[in-house]
Amino acid sequence: SLITLGYETAVVNAVNFTKSHYNTAMTSEKVFYVVTFGRDTDWIGCGVSSYADVLSIGAEESYSWDFINGKISEDVKSNLQKYGVGFSVVHVSEGVQINEMRKPPEEHQKGDVHEKKLQPKWVALELERLSEASGFNSTSQVYEYILRDLPPTETDKRLAKMAGKECIEAILDGEFGVCPAFELNGDFYSVVRMPLIDVAKKSFIKGKGFFDYDQLKTTPKFLEIYGNLFRESLGEPFSRDELVYMNRVER
Repeated sequence: SLITLGYETAVVNAVNFTKSHYNTAMTSEKVFYVVTFGRDTDWIGCGVSSYADVLSIGAEESYSWDFINGKISEDVKSNLQKYGVGFSVVHVSEGVQINEMRKPPEEHQKGDVHEKKLQPKWVALELERLSEASGFNSTSQVYEYILRDLPPTETDKRLAKMAGKECIEAILDGEFGVCPAFELNGDFYSVVRMPLIDVAKKSFIKGKGFFDYDQLKTTPKFLEIYGNLFRESLGEPFSRDELVYMNRVER
């Protein structure tokens, strides 16, 4: 149940962007892909899926296009039956692994400290290509650095103050090589000191029971543990009905 600074801000921004695209998805009867940060892990996808009620294609599992297309087809059909409009809003992590996706041309490939520079814009274009070949009209929007460049939420500001205070106290205590971390404590989080080498380790969603990779949906367990982190900024999770009818344009 540990969290890090900036996570809540990134999820809140990604949720708000994602739910805004129900409007275009519905009025244009399209599959709308929202591509965000998520090189290796599905933490942002978990948050988005839990609050914006969308399918999420993460980076921690590899998929075939037939599987993805099947899940999107089910979602489009379900929305058509319930709301009279065939559409789907889908969150995608930038590190998504779909077997049929092509690599960008060599002249567009880049390198960085992670060996390869992920290119979310290319991911979006490939998803549109695969969708169109499967008979779906589709569009996409990519959100990268804006998820962290927008001002931090009030929750993250509160956590940052707690972390800063703990850092000062650790120095005064002569305790070095440690890092402030946050763990669940009642309705919020408390700050604890942990060895920096432990905090720096990458944490994965898979295996924790937070995400159903067969259904491409967050499980209730995720909100049981992390829901209070987002409630000050987002309120309660949005239902599909709320997201549809708050954007619905009479046809």
